[in-house]
Formats: sequence, structure tokens, C-alpha cells
Amino acid sequence: MTPTETIPTDRTSRTDWLAVAEELLPAFAARAAGHDADDTFVAENFAELRRRRLFSAAVPVELGGGGASHAELCEVLRTLAHACSSTALAFSMHTHQVLIPVWRWRHDRAPVDGFLRRLAAEELILARRWTAATG
Repeated sequence: MTPTETIPTDRTSRTDWLAVAEELLPAFAARAAGHDADDTFVAENFAELRRRRLFSAAVPVELGGGGASHAELCEVLRTLAHACSSTALAFSMHTHQVLIPVWRWRHDRAPVDGFLRRLAAEELILARRWTAATG
């Protein structure tokens, strides 16, 4: 997905996030061994997750997101892991970073709504690069 492509924002009906993940499995599984062998990032898979709006799935519907529950996202991650564990791991890093402000917005009424609205509108990806310290 190029930066100029429009990400569909229709959130008028409830999305079955597990069904979306299951639709992605064949393509993710077909690419998994190649990424493992080449030690490459799963960029194609991330582009597909973004196109299908999974990066904003956890954002509350009232803020423009998909309204997926923690339990739904756990099932999505478990499902993705069966096809491509690298994708599931990287997506779990993103999901964790989204669920923190979602929890704060729901429970603490923290002023994170602007951030979450932007995340949903732009389908931002919040996965950090984790590296091991070498000595």
C-alpha cells in the first residue's frame, strides 16, 4: 500500500475479525517459509493487515476504529500464528501498544482520544523495532 492509497473507513457494520484473519491465512502461509529462510520482514503481510484495517481493529468504534475486544484480538493473533508466526509476533507488538491507550481511554478517561482517532483514520502501525543488546 502506498502512502497515497485511500484506506476504506466504512465502519457501519460489525466486522468479524477472526473471519478476516482466516481469509489472510493462505497467502501468509505461502510466504512464511521464504521470510524465514531470507530473514526478511513480512512487509506484504503488514500491507494486507493495513488494507483490511486490522491495525485499528482495537480502537473503539466511537473513535473511528473497529471495536474489537481483547479476546477477539487474541483469537486473531492465535489464528495468524498458525500461518506466519513472524506476522503474528509483529502484529502483537502493535496490538499491545494500541490496547494500552484504549484501556486508559475507557477506564481512566485519559485524553488519548485524539491519538486513537488518528490511529484509526490513518491506520497507523505502532510496532517498535526490538533489538537485542550485543556486547
